[in-house]
Amino acid sequence: MMAPPIGICGKHKLGMAALFFVLFSPLVASQSTSSASCVASPVSVPITNFAVANQRNGALARGISVGIGSPPQNIAFMPGWNNNTFVYDKTNLCHASWADYPDQSCITARGGAYDVVSSTTHDQGDGAAFASDSSQDLPQLTQYSDQFILNSHVQLSNYNFGVAQNNSGEQMYYPMATLGLGRNSTFLRGLKEQGLISSLSWSFFWGLEGRNTPLNGSIVFGGYDEAKLHGTNYTRKLNYTRCKSGMDVTVSGISLKFLDGSKYPMLESSLPACIDPTSIGVGDMPYQGSFENFVSMTNWTSFVTNTLGNTTVRSLGLNYYDLKYLNGDSPFEGNLLVTIEDGPPPIEVSNSELVVPHVDMDLNTGAWTESQTESDLLINEIPYITNMNLNRNFLSFMYIMVNLDAGEWTMWTADNTGRAEQLVAVDETNQVVRSNFCSPSKWSSSPSSSPSDSDSKKLSTGSIIGIAIGVAAAVVLIATVAFFLLRSRRNKKTQADPAQTTAAEVAVAPGEEEPKTYNSVSNTNTMYSDQASTMHQQPYADSSHMSGQSYELPGALAQWPTELDGSSGHR
Repeated sequence: MMAPPIGICGKHKLGMAALFFVLFSPLVASQSTSSASCVASPVSVPITNFAVANQRNGALARGISVGIGSPPQNIAFMPGWNNNTFVYDKTNLCHASWADYPDQSCITARGGAYDVVSSTTHDQGDGAAFASDSSQDLPQLTQYSDQFILNSHVQLSNYNFGVAQNNSGEQMYYPMATLGLGRNSTFLRGLKEQGLISSLSWSFFWGLEGRNTPLNGSIVFGGYDEAKLHGTNYTRKLNYTRCKSGMDVTVSGISLKFLDGSKYPMLESSLPACIDPTSIGVGDMPYQGSFENFVSMTNWTSFVTNTLGNTTVRSLGLNYYDLKYLNGDSPFEGNLLVTIEDGPPPIEVSNSELVVPHVDMDLNTGAWTESQTESDLLINEIPYITNMNLNRNFLSFMYIMVNLDAGEWTMWTADNTGRAEQLVAVDETNQVVRSNFCSPSKWSSSPSSSPSDSDSKKLSTGSIIGIAIGVAAAVVLIATVAFFLLRSRRNKKTQADPAQTTAAEVAVAPGEEEPKTYNSVSNTNTMYSDQASTMHQQPYADSSHMSGQSYELPGALAQWPTELDGSSGHR
């Protein structure tokens, strides 16, 4: 007699629960795999004031805080439009125009000095890992590789970068170490290739530097900080025709808002503009038809008497070549309203970030110090130009995100109230990915892509139909098999007591815990907790070259840990 089919009857017969599991487990496994998959969390790096590497007096500088090497050396970076990243070492630090700067002052101005010999993880650079760059954008570089520690649980291993062998010729306009975020950024590609981010994207918020309301900024790679957004987003294509940053806008209006609430327009006609977080100050603008109206409306007589803005009324310190009020001037006390065509509602730049204490270098210690008697106006007036820049201090009030994969950039009005960080990932098409974030231990390998959870974009119609057909087919198959199984069992029943009830066979599908989703992520790194509440003015000794009492820049970042707690526009 032919043996019965396996799984239907005979000694190989499967129970109903087991049969249900066999038939249904592919569907459950598929669902489990989809739910359990994750994406890389965006990587948030603070922009703050901290003691920079190899400055023996512990001087502070403000920038993107990155630790290089082992033990980590703290370097303050600014973003740049070159494709490669470079730093300065203890030699070749000072620009020719810094003749009176001693070495410690140059180290501060450069954002710290990288000492390759002190790093146990450094190696010679791989020339093939460098992208092509214009010789005009970079100094001469010696190539190295080392680890870049971005926060307490994320590091970019074996990253190839350059150490400058001469200055870049930019004087104090762009003095610091440069994190290359150009169109073929090796830094962003390194993060993506190591599975640390989901897309070649970054977002930027400068923070607040005003004496009364300091707030750390941040740069986020692979997404953005939702807590820094206010209102609607405005997305457009990157356009490098006129702007190195690719962020090309038209400024349709600039108005002065005085303390009594009155507003007076100072821009006579629309101007093309570039968004440029690499540059100092709120913005650069022409004199004619623009800044001349500011001078007139605020009655700034010393600007007029000093040849319409010669070096007498220029800051030659931290806010290089922005304007400076002289003793006896009455600094503007109102706010600035900037309207971007087809952009957010008018961006209001508060006076505390527009008119700031003059900051100069203490040549005895190499520390930036604030004057108590002089103020800088963070605008660079440039005669005869017909365009303008909106620079990093403007990005205390407007938030931006760039996605190189998608070829797009986005702007919002910034929320600078200091809310807790809420990181959101974006994919290569510039779509929000509200899926599980991988744990730090998984970041050493590339995360698999997956459909988002209920907060994500809807599934396509085809996907929904496919799921429905699959479920229906599974139900029909299970019902059919169950029918034949029951009939077979009735036919094979022995002489059991009719009154005896048999235990019901209950098919229970394997259960799984609902996966935890992370629509918002708070920053648990104590080294990077929001310092807005703890930053304070640190008194410093009088500087011989400055009048009045001076203060060192506020805020300091804790030293880098020796071990990680997880895996590894132009002026």
